[in-house]
Amino acid sequence: MMEKVARYEAHRLGLLRYYTGKPCIRGHICERITSTYACLKCHKIWQRRRRVIEGSSVRKYYRTYYAKNAPAKRTYHREWNRKNPHVSRARNRRLYLKNKKAKS
Repeated sequence: MMEKVARYEAHRLGLLRYYTGKPCIRGHICERITSTYACLKCHKIWQRRRRVIEGSSVRKYYRTYYAKNAPAKRTYHREWNRKNPHVSRARNRRLYLKNKKAKS
């Protein structure tokens, strides 16, 4: 079981989530998001609905954003990978093995 923490205490400690042990308006007993007071289950439900309703407009926004910022993002990621070779190699290896398993 998670440790009970009041929201103000979680905020003071810099935590992103907190747990009260009390149900939310919809009856979920789970962690809550410090910045919005929302429980994680309600938040996931809201995200799914939003994705269905606004899906095409959100995809359109990200496509145009990526098209506009692709060169800068590529440069940033190349530089990051150059500075952190141990992390990027390990991540690439993990992804390779995961995808290899999924294909077989």
